[in-house]
Amino acid sequence: MRPRRSIRTQFLLSLLLVLLIPVALLGVLSPLFYTKTVEDLTVNSSFEMIGQVNRNLDQVFLKLEQLMTLTSKVPDVAAFLAGRRGSEVGVQGYLAALKDSHPEITGAVILNGQDRTEFFDFKRITRDPLLWESWARLALADPAKMHILARPIGRNLLSRRTMGDNVVSIIKAFPPGVLLLDVHLKTIEKVFSTVRPGTLGFLFLADPSGDVVYAPVNPLVYRIPSSFLKEGRPRSLFSIDGRIYQVLQTPSSYTGLSTVAVYSLDEALGGVRLLLLFAFLIAAVTFGLAIGVSFWVSAGIARPIVKLRRLMEEAETGNLDVRFPDPPNDEVGRLGQSFNTMIGEIQKLLDQVYEEQQKKREAEFRILQAQIKPHFLYNTLDTIHWMAQEKGAQDIVGIVDALTRLFRISLSKGRDVIRLEEELEHVTSYLVIQKIRYLGKFDYLIDVDPTLLSMPVVKLTLQPLVENALYHGIKEKVGHGTLTVSARKDGHVLILTVKDDGAGMDAAALVNLERNLGTGEDSSQKGFGVFSVHHRIRLVFGEGWGLSYESTLGQGTTVTVRQPLVPEGEFA
Repeated sequence: MRPRRSIRTQFLLSLLLVLLIPVALLGVLSPLFYTKTVEDLTVNSSFEMIGQVNRNLDQVFLKLEQLMTLTSKVPDVAAFLAGRRGSEVGVQGYLAALKDSHPEITGAVILNGQDRTEFFDFKRITRDPLLWESWARLALADPAKMHILARPIGRNLLSRRTMGDNVVSIIKAFPPGVLLLDVHLKTIEKVFSTVRPGTLGFLFLADPSGDVVYAPVNPLVYRIPSSFLKEGRPRSLFSIDGRIYQVLQTPSSYTGLSTVAVYSLDEALGGVRLLLLFAFLIAAVTFGLAIGVSFWVSAGIARPIVKLRRLMEEAETGNLDVRFPDPPNDEVGRLGQSFNTMIGEIQKLLDQVYEEQQKKREAEFRILQAQIKPHFLYNTLDTIHWMAQEKGAQDIVGIVDALTRLFRISLSKGRDVIRLEEELEHVTSYLVIQKIRYLGKFDYLIDVDPTLLSMPVVKLTLQPLVENALYHGIKEKVGHGTLTVSARKDGHVLILTVKDDGAGMDAAALVNLERNLGTGEDSSQKGFGVFSVHHRIRLVFGEGWGLSYESTLGQGTTVTVRQPLVPEGEFA
C-alpha cells in the first residue's frame, strides 16, 4: 500500500507542478521552438535566394540559347550548316561581329554535317572529325534541347584565350550541324556575387552528375559529398572541421543545373543560443521564487482542509451528527457548508431509502401473489383440448395444440438461447394459429437444412418477424400470399430469412427502417418486436450481427437475420 501524503504536501507538489509547466514552456521550450522557427526561416530564406539565383541564371542561359537560335537563322550560317559552299566568308564575318558584341563568349564553333567548321578563338588539335566528339553526338541525339557542359576539357579543340576550367560550354544542334559557345565563368560569377548566405556562407553551381560548374574560392566546396549533389536531396546537415553546415540545393527545371547554398548553422543560431542561456537563468530564478510562494500559500490553505478531512473520516464511521463549525467566508468555508448540507441530505436519504425498500418488498409480494403459475395455464389448455376432442372439433384441437406448444417454447424454462429446431417449432405453431385466423389467406413454407436444427439461436427471433410480415405485408396485399422461412449457413455465419410477397415498402420507408435499426429508435412506433429481435441478437452475439431488410413496393419484403454459427451447447 502506498504511503499517504498530507494535504499540504499534495497541494504543495501540485502547485509546484502547475508553476513548473508555464516556467518550462516560457523559459525553456519557447527558446527551443524559437530555435526551430529561426532555423526554418533561415532555410526558407535561403531557398528563396537560391530560387532567385536560378531564375537569374535561367535568364542568362535563355539569352544565350536565343543567340544560338538567331545565329542559326543568319543566311550565311544557315547555308553553311546545310552544307552549301561559298558561305564561309559570310560566316567568318558574322563570328567576328559576334566576338566584338559579346565579350563573355570566349569561343564559338559552327560545325556542319560534313564535318566542316568555322570558329573564332578555336583551332583543331587533330584531324579527327569533330562530329565524333561526345559533345557533338550529345547535341545531335537531342536537338530540341540546349546542353550545358561544365569544365569542357579533353576536346579536340584548343582555345586561344582561356583554359577549359574557366568556361562552360553551351551546345545546341541545328541538324545536320551543331553550334558551340564557350562562355566565361565570370558571367555566372556576376549572378552569384550579388548574394551570400551569412558571413561564412557561399553559393556554388553543380551539374546533375555532381561536378562543380562554378564555385567561389572556398575549400569547403569540395568537402560536400558528391552523393548529396547526385541524389538531389534538397536539404542536409554536414559536419566539417567541427562545424555544422546546412547545405541546400534546388535544381533549375530549365538548365538542369543545381544552385547549392552552404552556411554555418552555428552562425545562424548564435543569437538564439545566447537567448537560451538567459532563458535558463530566468527559469531558475522564477522556479526558486515559486517554491517559496508555494510553501506559504499551501500552509494557509491546508489547515482548514485537514480539519474538514478529519470530520469526513468521522462521518465515514457512521457518525452523521458531525458538522464543520464556524465555516470562514471563503472557498474552504463554502466547502464546509456543503459538507454540513451533504451530511444532512445523507441522513434524509437513508431514511427515505429505508421506507422505499419496505414499500418495494410489499409490492413484490403482491405481484408474486397475482402471478399465474405456468402449470395452471397448461392444465387449462389440456382441459380445452380434451373437451374439443370429445365434441369432435378437430380444428379447435389443432389450434389448442399449437397454442400449447407456443407457450411452452416461449417460456423455455427461462432460457434466452434455444435450439433452432425449437425456434422453428414455435414459429410453426404461430403460423398454424394465424392461418386458421386468416382463413387460409396465405400459405407458408419452412425450408431449413436439417444439419442446422441443433444450432443455438436467440429465443423468439422468428415469430416477431413473421408477425410483422403478416400484419404489414400479406394482410395489406390483395389476394393470396406466401410466406417462406428458411435457414442456411455461409461459412461460419447462420443466416435466417423471412420472406413474403406482400405489400412491400417504398425506398424512403426502407431507408428509414434501416436508419432506425442503427440508432435503436423506432420513429414509426410500429416495429417494437423487430427492434427487440435486432438488439437481443446484438446483446448475445455482439455488434455487427442482427437484421437487414430488402423490400420493393408491391412485390414483398425479405428480412435477413445474421448471427455467428456457434457449436451446440455453448449457450446451454
